[in-house]
Amino acid sequence: MADPALGKSVEALLGYDDEALLKELAMRARGAQFDPAIAGAYQPDVAHEFPDMGLADDLLDLGGRILRRWERELHAVVCGTAKEDAEDRKTILAQIGADDAALGAALGAVLVGMGASAAVAVVLAAFILKRILKPAGQEACKKWSERLGTG
Repeated sequence: MADPALGKSVEALLGYDDEALLKELAMRARGAQFDPAIAGAYQPDVAHEFPDMGLADDLLDLGGRILRRWERELHAVVCGTAKEDAEDRKTILAQIGADDAALGAALGAVLVGMGASAAVAVVLAAFILKRILKPAGQEACKKWSERLGTG
């Protein structure tokens, strides 16, 4: 079972708009390079204060690149057919229609299991939940494949 604190952390980001989520994603990824404690935190205190953090446009670009990389990986798990992903796929798909915290926790846990830091996984899970899984419901894989140009 996924950590409820992970789900609550994802849920806390659902009010952010896309641009704010991308900036948060980039700041967490960059911040973890300077302070490893950030990587393991669900809700790290990151601010635009680390050296070389970059301008807002740079953060948007970095956040977008990180999102695209992980989004394809998670799509392959959730919507693919690989046997090694079956348990993760089942866990996530079982939570579609559940509350945001439960689905967010399932997504975040799978992302961490795939190698994303906890700090990054929370933001990625919030973005995927908000933009794909929640609006599309049971049609999520179809809509997600269309978004990625794979369907």
